[in-house]
Amino acid sequence: MPLPTELHMPSLAQLPQNRETLMLSIAICRGGPRDDILRRHFVNLVRLVDLSVTEYEAARTRLEASLPHADNRLGAYLSAVDHLELCVITVRRALNALACVVHHQEAPAIDRQAHRALKAFGGQLQHTRNAVVHIENEISRGDVRQGEAHALAVSADGRTASIARYTLSLEGLGTAIGRLHELARRLAEYREADGGLQRG
Repeated sequence: MPLPTELHMPSLAQLPQNRETLMLSIAICRGGPRDDILRRHFVNLVRLVDLSVTEYEAARTRLEASLPHADNRLGAYLSAVDHLELCVITVRRALNALACVVHHQEAPAIDRQAHRALKAFGGQLQHTRNAVVHIENEISRGDVRQGEAHALAVSADGRTASIARYTLSLEGLGTAIGRLHELARRLAEYREADGGLQRG
């Protein structure tokens, strides 16, 4: 198994967690939406985005520890794969939660450009997520060909991760999580009386 010699994942370490902001806003300032279903979707989305950032950063830091200058490269790499698979699954769930918010009849206006970009990325991500979750079935059916990975494998140049016949851009993953985080931040600060998040 060749280990990466480079890494091209943007750092998200500077992104703060949003869930405490949202919960305090709901509990103390009567923030968030009034509708119970929409509020539950808000909470799930913000929580899942925070978890996506956590798992992404854990994967990135472990991949950095698997580069040629480091000791115990294999152990760091295997740990990174675990976090990366959890990140992919969690981002897909966050995108599902965002779709539930967007389609709710009382939802605030969402940044359309960011939403379009996330929908486009979500289509690519879905194949990778499905392969991660159902890889045992694919292996049993003989659908994983010789040379294809049966767990997310990071390329030698550190730009992509592949499983079975699907490949995901690591930079694209980081960009998508950054967009999700900005939407989640606005939702965490949202109060129904204030109106939408961004028109346009």
